[in-house]
Amino acid sequence: MKKIKSFIFLAVCIFSLQVNQGVLVNNSIIDNISNQSTIVSADSKGDKKNSSDNNIRQAKKIVKNLEKEPSEEKLLNAKKIVKKVKHKETKSSLKKRISKVEQTLIIDKADKAVKNLENNQIRENISDAQQITDRVKNDDKKADLNRRIQAVSNAITTRENDAEVAVKNLENDQNRNNISEAQTKTGYVSDSEKNADLNRRITAVISAIESREAQEQAAAQQAAQAAQDQSTATVYITATGKRYHLSPNCRGLNNSKSTSSTTLSDAEARGLTLCQFE
Repeated sequence: MKKIKSFIFLAVCIFSLQVNQGVLVNNSIIDNISNQSTIVSADSKGDKKNSSDNNIRQAKKIVKNLEKEPSEEKLLNAKKIVKKVKHKETKSSLKKRISKVEQTLIIDKADKAVKNLENNQIRENISDAQQITDRVKNDDKKADLNRRIQAVSNAITTRENDAEVAVKNLENDQNRNNISEAQTKTGYVSDSEKNADLNRRITAVISAIESREAQEQAAAQQAAQAAQDQSTATVYITATGKRYHLSPNCRGLNNSKSTSSTTLSDAEARGLTLCQFE
């Protein structure tokens, strides 16, 4: 009986030892896995930090280069790179620097657009200059640019109004003396559509003047021809009479013993007048 109990006790001890060893092994494996996860997590955080630091360094470098040599291309690139920066304060600071450079580029572009407007004063250029000027944030600079734009706009309007008055005057008083002024003032109108309309109206008046002059010239020629024909027309006179007669059968010649023919101009040169019966 003692032997049996001793055997059972020994078996229980051996089983307990095996179980404990298994638990120790399992715990060791779990601890090892946990440690490895911790290492991987730390490495991942380190990679993210390194990536963030690289983005910041790259962004600062690009913004500095933009400030040194501003251009539209570099501006767009800087905005794209800074957008990737996660650090809020750094990102905000870089955006402010970019915005400052952007305003410098906008002011330069606006100044060039206004200068182009001043040198080429057409209404199409007013719109271009105004659009870029509206983006200028500096109040003093913006006010100066708008003043220059308005000055050109007023000049364009004045020239158009002067031309309109001159063309209307030509239309109301269709005289060749008014053509030159209308054409000269229309030549100062830079708006292509307005200029074309004014020239069309001038051309219409010139055509009307030429038509009228042609009619007047034809009438004058006819009158001159009639006068010439009349001066060479044959009339009839007497030796002592004071009248000339258009027809040899005129009643005024009934009592005349003799008549002769001559030209009207000759008869008038002698002081003769037309017979009262004719």
